[in-house]
Amino acid sequence: PEYVRPYYNGDSVFPYRANDPGLVVLPCNRTGVVTASQIELTPGFHQWWERSVTSWEANRTSDRMSLLERLDYQSGLTKQFPIPQTRVVYNRAGMHIVAAKLYDRRAIVANGLYWASVRTEAEANYMCAILNAPITTELARPFMSYGKDERDIHKAPWELAIPMFDEANPTHARLSELGAAVEGIVARFAINPDVHFSATRRHIRQQIELAPEGSEIDEIVYELIS
Repeated sequence: PEYVRPYYNGDSVFPYRANDPGLVVLPCNRTGVVTASQIELTPGFHQWWERSVTSWEANRTSDRMSLLERLDYQSGLTKQFPIPQTRVVYNRAGMHIVAAKLYDRRAIVANGLYWASVRTEAEANYMCAILNAPITTELARPFMSYGKDERDIHKAPWELAIPMFDEANPTHARLSELGAAVEGIVARFAINPDVHFSATRRHIRQQIELAPEGSEIDEIVYELIS
């Protein structure tokens, strides 16, 4: 159905890998957030929406926003359309930065993640290599505030001197190549759904640290951004 979409939140992302998405019902079509009049044109969804609005209005703590306005707060949904072919996402909070690629052009990114569109697969591999490198988390930590049991990563990585991807730059090309290689390693990792996502992230980081590609990435990133 048009209004049922995959979505990714902060728990969905591991280093170099996104887990299976959840499903969410949202007032969005292929081009973006729909209007109330457009909702009325879809009888089944309209009935569901009216019940949702009634529940929202009965339980909200303030009447400042309608349900549609709340779902698109600060244009959080609108800005995602049109959905790019390839996105790199990373976690908004946590003790370590974790990043992965998304290819699903129907998927919505929830507020536990930041996302950016990339022009090419090579650029996506480059960005994932930099963001997942342990040295990047280490260098970005002074720019992070500390919340309960985790750090607020937010836009701290972009306080670092991360250069834009240049496919003609041999160092950038090597990082991209290594990022693709590590992504292949992580793809073979067996994820246990009964294990907490933070523990799975730790196990994947340990596996990457044992790989020569992981060590080389960290060394190159240190020279590139420190």
